[in-house]
Amino acid sequence: MKSLPPNIRGLTLIEIIAGTLIISIVMYMISSFTSNMAFKYKHGFVSLENFRQAHQAVNMLRHDYNMACPYVTAGDGIEELKKFLMTPLAVTSINEKFVGANRRIRISPTQLIFYKYAEIGFSISEQPQVEEVEYRFNPAEKKLIRQCGENIREFRGFREVEFKAFVHAGNPLVPAVWARILLDQDYYKDSEKPLELTVFFNSNFVADAINHNDWQYRTYHQPR
Repeated sequence: MKSLPPNIRGLTLIEIIAGTLIISIVMYMISSFTSNMAFKYKHGFVSLENFRQAHQAVNMLRHDYNMACPYVTAGDGIEELKKFLMTPLAVTSINEKFVGANRRIRISPTQLIFYKYAEIGFSISEQPQVEEVEYRFNPAEKKLIRQCGENIREFRGFREVEFKAFVHAGNPLVPAVWARILLDQDYYKDSEKPLELTVFFNSNFVADAINHNDWQYRTYHQPR
């Protein structure tokens, strides 16, 4: 049996253990970095999708409410028409069901119901068509639901959605709707806050009816 040259020696047990430990630490660091990057990519994609959903919901809500109006029929009469124009909003602090002839713009913490003009452009009809639109938040399924007639659209990925009546300091005479959307990002720690969007929007009809006292609006509506 040939012996090793005097300048070559084998690894000792301590060297083998130290080498194994170093390799294990390096592999652990690589694995942790990869897992962390995959986690951030996954939740970053979820956050982006939730933000896209919120952006679409806000755009649609703003577009709908821009044409909002109280729903008044010929059977209501001129006096009811005047009341609806002067107080177009009906606000509740709880999610109670609106009943009776109340067809104003109805606002509760998780629900917004209003009528809007069905035609985008100018209508030559003596009784323009209106349609009811409802936005309601389902906290169990974390989604905001828009319903207009038989058309239903859902926006998902929200932890909270809240509606309130709002008056801007720049124009205290015109009531607006304030909305807050909190995105669902459960991976955030307690010390960090998920993304929150707050917007407010107005109705052209409501603004004109309140700001222009000389506007003698005497037109009734019909359902679409």
